[in-house]
Amino acid sequence: NIEWRRSGLSLLAEAQRGQQNRRILSDGAILMEIKTAEAVPLWLTAILSELGIFKTPFSKYGSAVRMHLADGEAEESACGLCLAAH
Repeated sequence: NIEWRRSGLSLLAEAQRGQQNRRILSDGAILMEIKTAEAVPLWLTAILSELGIFKTPFSKYGSAVRMHLADGEAEESACGLCLAAH
């Protein structure tokens, strides 16, 4: 499970960790990272292709930033609605 948080960043904050973390991947999603010194062997490429597994760019940091920005836009939108209602 890949998670992120903006507070409680101290390594001593382990006890609070579960309450503050947010998951980056949706339930059931799996991230597989394959590293090779050179090109991916053809036999591995064939197996991955047969299983429908293809190279997809993914950034843990970028995903966390997008989620944070989406939260900020949602908060701004909610505030705008509150102000408009009054």
